[in-house]
Amino acid sequence: GWVSARDVEQLWMDHFDYFYREHDEFVFPMTIHPDVSGRPHVLLMHERIIEHINKHEGVEWVTMAEMSDEFKKKNSPPPNALMPATREEVEEMLQKQKK
Repeated sequence: GWVSARDVEQLWMDHFDYFYREHDEFVFPMTIHPDVSGRPHVLLMHERIIEHINKHEGVEWVTMAEMSDEFKKKNSPPPNALMPATREEVEEMLQKQKK
């Protein structure tokens, strides 16, 4: 159902503040559903959240790909795990398909 942008804003800020207080490192992905992405009240909400987050020391904005790469550097898969193709392998496959 419909939820006020102000309620979502407070929830997201509370989540961020808790993670910032409790963890040295964490991922805080922000996504927007296409049905609401261009609405002024949602854009303003995101502006306020970004301003709030940027007031915290050590915050770094990165892409999902960068988050994934950093996670993989710090976390080894279990032995014998089947792994998906790397980004480089996917790009190579796509280049071959174009030929």
